[in-house]
Order: sequence, then C-alpha cells, then structure tokens
Amino acid sequence: MAAWVVCALALLPAQSELQDRISNDVPALLPDGSESLRAFERVRDGFGATRATPAVVVWQRRGGLEPADRAAIARALAAIRADGAGTVRDLVSPLSSDGRRLGLVSGDGTTAAALVTIDALAIADLRPVVTGMRDELARNRPPGLAAHVTGPAGIALDAGDVLLMIDARLVAATAGLIVLLLLVIYRSLALAAVLLTCVLVAYGTAAGCVSLLAGHSDVLVSGVASGILVILVLGAGCDYCLLLVARFREALARGASGAAAAGEATRLAGPAIAASGATVAGAMLALGFASIPATRGLGPVLAIGVGVTVAASLTLLPALLAILGPRALWPAAPTRRARRGVWERIAALVGRRPRAVVAVTVLGLGLASLGLLVEMPSIGYGGGLRPGSDARAGQVALARALPAGDLAPVDVLVSASDELQRERAARVVSSSLAGSPSVARIRVAGTSTDGASTRLLVSLARDPYGGGAEGDVRAVRSVARAAARTEGAGVLVGGPSAQIADTRAAVSGDLRLIVPVTLIVIGLVLTLLLRALVAPIYLLASVVASFSAALGLSTLAFRYLLDSPGIDPTVPSLVFLFVVALGVDYTIFLMSRVREEVLAGHATGEATLRALAATGGVITSAGVILAGTFGVLMLLPLEALLQIGLAVALGVLIDALIVRPLLVPALAVLLGERSWWPYSGGMRRPP
Repeated sequence: MAAWVVCALALLPAQSELQDRISNDVPALLPDGSESLRAFERVRDGFGATRATPAVVVWQRRGGLEPADRAAIARALAAIRADGAGTVRDLVSPLSSDGRRLGLVSGDGTTAAALVTIDALAIADLRPVVTGMRDELARNRPPGLAAHVTGPAGIALDAGDVLLMIDARLVAATAGLIVLLLLVIYRSLALAAVLLTCVLVAYGTAAGCVSLLAGHSDVLVSGVASGILVILVLGAGCDYCLLLVARFREALARGASGAAAAGEATRLAGPAIAASGATVAGAMLALGFASIPATRGLGPVLAIGVGVTVAASLTLLPALLAILGPRALWPAAPTRRARRGVWERIAALVGRRPRAVVAVTVLGLGLASLGLLVEMPSIGYGGGLRPGSDARAGQVALARALPAGDLAPVDVLVSASDELQRERAARVVSSSLAGSPSVARIRVAGTSTDGASTRLLVSLARDPYGGGAEGDVRAVRSVARAAARTEGAGVLVGGPSAQIADTRAAVSGDLRLIVPVTLIVIGLVLTLLLRALVAPIYLLASVVASFSAALGLSTLAFRYLLDSPGIDPTVPSLVFLFVVALGVDYTIFLMSRVREEVLAGHATGEATLRALAATGGVITSAGVILAGTFGVLMLLPLEALLQIGLAVALGVLIDALIVRPLLVPALAVLLGERSWWPYSGGMRRPP
C-alpha cells in the first residue's frame, strides 16, 4: 500500500499537467493523408493573411427586429471591429450604409447575421476573440433580443470547452454515482470507501502515466480520450474490485482471517481479473490501427488505464482488505448466501429450459438489432453540440437567416505552377461549380503566399453539417477535378463538410480492420484462459450480439427520443470496442468459475448452474455500476460523448442482465462437455 501512495504522489505533478497536454485541434480529428487534412494544412500554411476561421454573429427577435435592435447591432459591430483590431480581418455587416435597412436577414425580418473572419485557427487563439465578441453582445442587447456567436469559430470553441471540462466533472459525477450504487446494492459504507479509494488512486496514477506519455512521445491525447479514461478506470476498476471482494466475503464467511481471506481472494480471482484486463487492454490497443490520430491515441491511453487498474485491484485492494478484515464490509456482515436465492432460481430455470432460454434471448437480441436498419446521417466535430451551447443556438437561428452553406463553406483550392494557368483554372472551376445544384454561391478568398493556389469558398445549398452534405462534397470534388483537369491544374477540397465525409470513410475502413483484430485478441485470451476451442466461439458470438442489440436500440433512441442531428462517425467503432471488451469481462468472470467447478468434479451443466448461482449477483452489480459510470458521459453537452455513453451503458446492461446470466449459461448447458473440446471428458482434472 505504501508503494501505491508513493507512486501516486510522485505522479501528481504530471497528472496536474494532463489537461495542458491535451490536443483538440482539427488535425488531430482528421484521417491521415485525407484530402480534407491536406486542404486544411494548405490553408493554414500557405495563405498567410487568410489563416482564418469564420464566425457568424446572429441576432434574433421572434416578433421582428425593432429600431432599437438595429442600433444595438450597429454598436456591437463597431465594438467588435475596434476590439478585434489585428485579429478580426473582415466583417460583413447586415446593416446597409444608411444604418436602417437590413441586408443579411431572414424573410420575416426576425433574424440578422454578420460574417466575421478571425485571423486565427487554433482554439487557444480563437478563445479570447470569440469570448470578447460574446461579452460585447451581452452588453449591447435590448431585452428580448437574442444574440449568439456561431459558425466554425463558435462551434470549435464550445466543443473545445466541453472537452476541457471533462476530467473534473466526470471524476466528481462518476465517483458520486459509484458510492451511491455501492451503498444501494451492498449497503456497506466501508466497502464503498475502500473501493472508491482504490479506483481513485488507480485513476490518479494512470492519469499521471498518460500525461508523461503525452509529454515525451508523439502519442496524441484528446479530450475525449481523457474523459473515457476516467470512466474506464473507475467503472472497470469497480468491476475487478467487486469480483475480488466477492471471493473475500466467501472466505470470511468460512471463518478465515482478514489477511487469509484477502490472500485467498487474490489467488482465486486473480487469474480472471488479469485475463479480463489483458482482454480489454489488447482490444484498446487495436485502436492503434485507426487512421485518425485522436482515435489512434485512445489505444495506449486506455491500455495504460486498464493495466494500472488491474495492478491496483490485485495489490492495493487486497492490502486494504487484509488490514481492515471484516470491517471492510461494515455495517454488513460477511455471508455466502447474500443475494443467491434469486440466482439459484434463475440457474434452475436455465437448467430446466435451456432451449427456450436460448430461443427467447436470441429473438430479443435480434429484434433489438433491427434498429441498425434505421438510417442516420453523420455529424462531425462541429455538428455535435447539444442544446445549451451558444453556438448551437446560433446555428438554429441561422438556418432561417442565410443560405445554409454559409455556416461552414467548403474550401476549394485550385493549384498550378503557372500564374496565368492557375487564374484560368480557378475561373473554369468556379464557373463549373456555379452550375452545380449542390452549390449556393462561390466567393474568391485570395491567393496563397507562394502564388501557387487560389482559394474558393463554396457555400453548399444544404446544411453543411447535415446528412446530405457528404453527397454534396462528392459532387463538388467531382465537378472541380474534372474542370481543373481541362486546364492542367490540381484541386483540393476541404472544410467542415469535407472533413465529415473523409472521417466517415476512414472510420468505415478502420472498422473493417479493428473488428477482426479485436475479436482475434479476445478469442486468444479466452482460449488460453479456458483451454478450449468451442466455448470461446459462442462466447465471442454472444458479446457481438450484445453490441448489435445495444447499437440498434441506441440508434432508435438517437432518432426518435433524443432528436439527435445524426450519429458521430466514430461512435460505432468505439461502442464495439467497449461493449465487446467489457462484456468479455463478465464472460471471463462466469466461465472461469465454471471451469473451477468442473475441475472440482462437477459435470459442465451442473458446474455452469453452480457458477451462475455464485457469480450472478456480483456480475449484475458490476454491470449496473459500469453502465452507470458510462451513463455519466450523457451529462456532457457533446453529441459524440452522449452517444457513446448511452450505447455502451445499454450494451453493458444487456450483457450483464441478459446475455451473461441467461444466454451463455443456457448454451453451456446445451453443449455440455463439448464446450471444452479438445478437452471434452477430461476437464475434471487440469489439462
């Protein structure tokens, strides 16, 4: 225990620096080598004065803008020009020269907008400018007039602020939820304190290690990675701790001393916890194949978190239990029969009707999976803000004020080695795009500092964050390339809509690689743990079924209950990893106990039912706690985190409450000794 205290204190300075080492900038979120990334880098590095991010200021009064509103708009714009000297390089006002008639307004006269170009790209540079604009709007706003800053600059800042506040809010909310659930389920204040101490020490140590990794390597740590690290360490840590505590309680109930009970619990639960941790860490490392740097960085970050959590569960927790003995369960008393009556009845039902149990659970999982047939558009980094964000409110208002594509124009960069050739090609590309039904309007934004590229800002006819934007980007790319080829020029198409399209394509490709790698890793761990080939097959199939059902139900919830604008492209792959890897935790907890009972001399069917009766309570409790911790992600006003939290929580509950206590035991009973092939018939002695 002293070693953990020393380690945690030594890493405290590094842990405090983790937020400073987090990167949420655009390049971290785009696929390696993608056209949108190359376009972004070209704009950033080649356009000097146009190293800029557009913001849109919007004013709205439901009954129609009044003369006092027009005066307030004029004052605010004058202040933005004055305060933003050196950073605000362009401003398109909704006011005409006489200051009375409005130009960029909605047809009903309720909404006006101004386009502001900020000479900055990084969130840290945008922050003071956008914050100053919002402060100015608050000072110059008559009662009843709403004012917002949105567009790419406002969206980037609001999304970045959500990611920056993740750690503190998540740690507090998750820790509080864990304590509450432990008190409700186990009615033990001391146990809640012991487990919370263990997982918080593990999180602090893991966060310090991740901070050192980010500071001394090229591994990129995003805000999402930081938030998921909190959830994974605290949630999975409670799972591992509860498995060991269950063995500790059994040993105490047989009369063992605190030290002896802690040692026995570690010896019996240790292999399952280590195997579970190896499975989850291996699955997380499969993210190393991802083409998006932020997603790729998740792998080592979460693997470190799992490794530290397993180490704490097998060393720090046993030390605390050995010191406290039965007091670790206060005020509850150790008993082997706590909550086993219900699970004995469930085990008896599975034993009597295994075929019916398999049929009903498979049918239910299949019906839930039908939600995958519901089509959802993709949302990107900018489109995922939840209600309550100033930028989101501005987007809603702007939908009535401007052509939708002006929210985030597409960058079309026309390049050629010869100046005349480039200018001619830019005119041809612009003329060709003007005839496309996907394009609302085109503006020339300047020439790169090296004179090699002309930048066109293309406003799409539809919402640049909507589901149809991907098709519009494909159309723009096709038309622009064909036109540029006729002049011997090259074209790069970027901007938010192109970034969404490229991200979705990259994620689909990554998923085709990450899924089989993850399943192979998990299959190998299960094969080594169980020393069998048949059981791992149906166990893997069961966790995949949990994922399919969870994502299907979540998709229905996103579409019909939560009114989500779409689904984040990274959600399916991350949900697959978490649901499958964490679901295998419960598989390992159950099947390692089954194997233990078989080696003790029981037939596989009977051993399965005995294991279910013994572990059903702890697996269910662990599942509820883990689902609750992932559910905390839904408190954050970012669509991607809400979607990950809901889908993983559903997947964990499905696995812990249906698949693990019903489907898997029923399959094991039906297959009997064949589950252990090639050791069938010989499993009553260690192979």
